[in-house]
Amino acid sequence: MKIPKPTDEDKERFQSLVPDDPRVEVKPMFGNLGAFVNGNMFMGLFGSDIGVKLADELRGYPGVEVNPSAGADAADLLFVPLVLRMGDHELTFFSTLATFGTALDITLSELAIESFFPADDATAAVLRAAWVMSG
Repeated sequence: MKIPKPTDEDKERFQSLVPDDPRVEVKPMFGNLGAFVNGNMFMGLFGSDIGVKLADELRGYPGVEVNPSAGADAADLLFVPLVLRMGDHELTFFSTLATFGTALDITLSELAIESFFPADDATAAVLRAAWVMSG
């Protein structure tokens, strides 16, 4: 995949949207730009596209823990789980997506394989029990 490059006009538009605050630092990133506060990127330019973290909006969704407990496992903070309720069980999964980026065949280049994995021990146990009962 080739990283898109912004035009000078894109960079000017990005700079005009960055808050005028001494704590904000704009740095180049792979030919694009990123805006940071305390080393954390909150806004980025990717070609002509601008991305902004919507932390406050995301924290407003039901079930989002605003201040994770100090004892939280770091792995719990790395993905947004798929949670399914099945009877008395709550099954929690994470997924991975595989694509064929160098495929020459148009059909194969559009193929994506999504795999779901248990995100916790309780989900793994339910799935193992269902496997044993099925067989």
